[in-house]
Amino acid sequence: MTEPTGVRDLDDPDGPTYATPTSYADALAAAGAAVALLDAVVAGCSGSTSCAQEGSGGGSGAAQEDGSAAAAAAGSAQAAARAAAAGGGQAAAAAEPTVGFSVCRPPGHHATPGDQMGFCLLNNAALAARHAQRAHGLRRVLILDWDVHHGNGTQDIFVADPSVMLIDMHQQDVWPGSGGEGETGEGAGACATLNVPLPRHSGHEAAQRVWQRVVAPAARRFKPDLFVVSAGYDAHWRDPLEHLQFQSGTFHWLGGAVLALARELCDGRLLLLLEGGYNQEALGESVAETVLALLGWPSAHPLLLPEQLPHPEPLQQLLGVKKVALLFLTKIKMPHELTWRLWLEGAVGVLPHQHLAAAQEAACGSDDDAHRRLACACAPQQQQQQQQQQQVLFIVYVPRALAGIQRGHCQRWGAVLSGGACGLRPLPAFSAGVAGPCFEPDGIFIKHIIPGRVKTEWGHLSLVAASRRLLAESLNDPLNERFVLLSSSGVPLYDPLTFYQRLMGVERSHVAACYESYWLSVPIWKPAMETPLLKKEHVRKSSQWFSLTRKHAELTVADEEVYEAFKHCDCWKAGTPDEFYLATLLKAHDEVPNTHCSTPTWVQWPSTPSAHPKSFKAAEVTPQLVHSARGSCDTASELKLQVGAALPGCQLQTAHRMFSPLAVVMEGGGNCGEACHRLQGAVPANTTIEPPINPKCYVVGRKFEDDTVAAVTQLFVTRAAPQLGLLPAAASPRNRTAGGG
Repeated sequence: MTEPTGVRDLDDPDGPTYATPTSYADALAAAGAAVALLDAVVAGCSGSTSCAQEGSGGGSGAAQEDGSAAAAAAGSAQAAARAAAAGGGQAAAAAEPTVGFSVCRPPGHHATPGDQMGFCLLNNAALAARHAQRAHGLRRVLILDWDVHHGNGTQDIFVADPSVMLIDMHQQDVWPGSGGEGETGEGAGACATLNVPLPRHSGHEAAQRVWQRVVAPAARRFKPDLFVVSAGYDAHWRDPLEHLQFQSGTFHWLGGAVLALARELCDGRLLLLLEGGYNQEALGESVAETVLALLGWPSAHPLLLPEQLPHPEPLQQLLGVKKVALLFLTKIKMPHELTWRLWLEGAVGVLPHQHLAAAQEAACGSDDDAHRRLACACAPQQQQQQQQQQQVLFIVYVPRALAGIQRGHCQRWGAVLSGGACGLRPLPAFSAGVAGPCFEPDGIFIKHIIPGRVKTEWGHLSLVAASRRLLAESLNDPLNERFVLLSSSGVPLYDPLTFYQRLMGVERSHVAACYESYWLSVPIWKPAMETPLLKKEHVRKSSQWFSLTRKHAELTVADEEVYEAFKHCDCWKAGTPDEFYLATLLKAHDEVPNTHCSTPTWVQWPSTPSAHPKSFKAAEVTPQLVHSARGSCDTASELKLQVGAALPGCQLQTAHRMFSPLAVVMEGGGNCGEACHRLQGAVPANTTIEPPINPKCYVVGRKFEDDTVAAVTQLFVTRAAPQLGLLPAAASPRNRTAGGG
């Protein structure tokens, strides 16, 4: 492949899918190899070049019989079959002449009827399945997808087709956000889609149970004439993207299981096509293990017990770094995803000085398990993977979207038992909360979709419920110390290191609960709201956008009394419930002294009375607007940090001096003694940790709607971004090559 031209798939704004001068030919070669090998599998020949060429004839005409995307692409793919078989792809035949494994890239299972995404340009499995039906008369095809990500493209293509069944086992709540148990097909294809989302760290035994209780019984009911496997290997424990914790030996077991089922149900007709896999060592081992199983040979990699696997935590987490949870209250795509990604990349590879004590304890203490985990994370063979880990100064949480939900006509899939519209009943062990996620943004946001969903309406208490749901999920991580509610139209006003130290520097929440709001309580208060805790004089009003300490986040999630009382509130007469609830709750619990009388989010109100703040236009997005949003905080007089002596006029450097490069630990090469020594000398003794800017300064600005995306992004990609204070300065310790979020 040549270097990317910079042209990105519009359905992939995070940028993993590039178009290059050879992309179309590469995609045709991969699809052509799949179709050619399918011909060889059906013909029962060895998969040689001559056999593949003979088998590929006649498909083009059949492909033109209707206008579907899969059929149209099939003709082009078969036109490339000769080139693919000759060298564009590698077709590896297994021991049985009816089995084939096509080791080709690009993969295909994310490609939809009209779009490409997730590295996929043409859907190789869909093309092979349709070609099998039209060129070879095989009526029923079963596509099994064991890639860690849901095969959304394959599902979209065959969602209403009862002749092609998709069984997809994948990690739940990760990109691309689809694949819930409730997605079972549509129309005539109802019950022909079976999604099995698995929790993180499910491991080998879960794969076996799913196969035995779900996959095999469903396949026997469908009675296919051909198996096509979308064989992805990114579920491996070494893979940097997700965390299903499969092993190389797991794929030997799966390969043997699908071969046995193909022999039982369709005379052994079996085609495997390579999909994902992003750790070269894991990919090579896993593909080899699959081929060994197809050959009937034993595994070369014995299975390990779960506790024998290296710990999946990133190094920063092992060192006890406290995080800021970014809670995005949105139900649509995030327009500023790229901006937030660039911003988060600025926080990669640094260690906050206030958490060095915890890091030193991990490296220098007597906990043998901590030493083992730290040594694993620091080992040289883990360096590349660690560099690809997400930063952990911040962690993102987003709710599942409600827009565009389409449920199948059948109940949730699970163990094949009697009863139910599909003859199925749920398998509780693999329930993914509320089924059917349709949140489709890419990149940093889709990786952190929380389970469950709350239907929200503006001006309704449901917005409070959604905020509490985000808080409840983020509290599950004991390292989360601050919790910031953000809007989809919000963008950061300071670089991530300044943002982090601004929130971590003082043990207070940012809620404007200080001011008396008795005049507001008159129209909104009802006697039914009074409780033993809540009184009329407690009513306060703030912005719905907040920053909370862990103590206040826990108080908010635990609250039932005030929340129930607000169901009787006439809040809309003077605002909205989400503007009153949190400030009133903190006042009722006498927690106002532990708050700042401010919020973290800046808006500009119109000159005429309005229920909504101003929405900025693209032409208004300038460096001057950033300075204006910061107001008086954008001066050297707000400097608080002292490193030896104060540095007048160097506001952009203050927060950066509160961090050390993570390399002081990574360069220990897995030796805890060396890491301990480096950590002990990492910070100057005279460093004081205080907020680099006034704690009342705004750190986020809104409302920047969809039409400002290009202008906002430009502020973060220009070379002036560090000077503007939106990204860390060039001299600050950071690694801009790693992924964000």
